[in-house]
Formats: sequence, C-alpha cells, structure tokens
Amino acid sequence: MKTFKYRSICEKTIYALLHFLIDGICAFSIYYFYADKYTGTEYYKMFLLYNFCAFALQFPVGYLADICSEKYKRSDFAFALAGVLLTIAGAFSHVFVLGLGNAFFHIGGGINSIGEPKDNCGAQLGIFVAPGALGLFVFTLFAKDKKLLALIIGVIAACILAACLYLLTYRFKESEDELKLFVKKDRDYVEA
Repeated sequence: MKTFKYRSICEKTIYALLHFLIDGICAFSIYYFYADKYTGTEYYKMFLLYNFCAFALQFPVGYLADICSEKYKRSDFAFALAGVLLTIAGAFSHVFVLGLGNAFFHIGGGINSIGEPKDNCGAQLGIFVAPGALGLFVFTLFAKDKKLLALIIGVIAACILAACLYLLTYRFKESEDELKLFVKKDRDYVEA
C-alpha cells in the first residue's frame, strides 16, 4: 500500500470539506433563498433547472476538463475553483449559476480525488463524496431554522475563503512553473 504524501492528504481533506460546504450552500439556497423567491410551480421549475444544471451538465463540463487536462497541469484545481465561485454567485443570483457551479466543482474535485495514486482511487473518491451528502442533509436542516442565517453565511464564507487561500498558496509554492494556474505541460512533465 502506498503512503500518501502530506500534501495529498491536505488537498483531499480540503476538497472533502469544500464538498460539504458546496453541497450545503446549494441545499441551503434551494430550500431557503429560492423557496422564498419562487412559489408553487415556479419553485418546482427552478428546482428542476438546478438539478439539470448540477447533474446533467457534469458530462459536458467533464469533457471540457478532459480537453483542458491534456494541455494544462492543474485543470482540476481551476475547475474546482470556478465551481466554488459560481456556487457562491449562484446562491444569490440564479439557480442556473448555482447548478453550473455545482457541476464545475464536482468535476474538479472528482478529478483530484481519483487522479492519484491509481491503486486507492475508490477510497479517495469515497472520502470526497461522503461529506457532500452530509452537507446536503445538514444545510437542508439549517435552511428550516432561519435564525442561524447570518452565522451560517459567515462561517461558510470564511471556510471557503480559507480553504481556497490555503490551496492557492500551498499548491503553487513548490516551483516557479506552478505559480501560474494554467501552465502548458511539457512532454517530460510527469506528476508525482
């Protein structure tokens, strides 16, 4: 059995925590913000639109990620970061943006989870997936208790910003080439 590097464990943990928060933000937005904004059949249409964007669009977003990963080193991080930003924007704007952010995050986080090392990808994928289900459950409950709104939003924002800052500073610290998010892959480049 391979031993995981400290960096890999940190990344997996952060992606898992972000998955908890991203799915939680989506559940909270659907059951709190959008439930107040839309009523009756309009709410159900928005709910269906969100689910279509969050799940059906994972195929085209994943295909785009495959194309990007052939040319750029860390496209998984770029897709996950785009997902975080779109999800935060979508929480306050429209369910289409919310669902698109969810799709982008799941593709970026999923690539990171199963990308390395190959012999433990099932366990790594489980570590990534499980907190998302918990986030859906917990934040759906939070959406029903409207007194916690300000606290929840503050904690979510702080956690997401802290995780993104950590990933940005820690991930790209090792070499000059990795300071750029989209650095073209060299033929000799092999990920450790």
